[in-house]
Amino acid sequence: MTLRTIAIAALLVSLGVGMASNILFLAAFQFRMDGFFEPTGILGAGATSAGLLRWAAVLDLFAYYLATAVLAYVLWRILRRRNPAVADLATVAAIGYALIGGAGAAVLAIVGPILMNDYATATSPAEQEVIAANFAVLLEVCGGRSGSSWTAS
Repeated sequence: MTLRTIAIAALLVSLGVGMASNILFLAAFQFRMDGFFEPTGILGAGATSAGLLRWAAVLDLFAYYLATAVLAYVLWRILRRRNPAVADLATVAAIGYALIGGAGAAVLAIVGPILMNDYATATSPAEQEVIAANFAVLLEVCGGRSGSSWTAS
């Protein structure tokens, strides 16, 4: 495979899987746009939304973070001959973005649905409040209202 083929494949994965991820995030939020402004509202949405959230975050991991790492490598290979310092620095930054963002997407895929299921089985309003607070922190840290692909949709 040539570098060009790999880059095109990574871009296609990013676009195709990214769109699927965005649609699954919308479905997890029951196609309600207000859910993106107050995401803790989906806590009581049930097991279906929890599963959709899990798959949306997994696809987000592949589409936006792993594909970016592949593109960073391809660009590093192409651009390193022209300016090694800039190519190395840009690649390190892109790999850092992919690692940190990918970790956030993975944590969201695992912990988000667990909190949603726990919220549904909580026995008291106080317990639900604690779960809602944990979910809000999870989305702020892993999905960030200003830094995630799912909030930009």
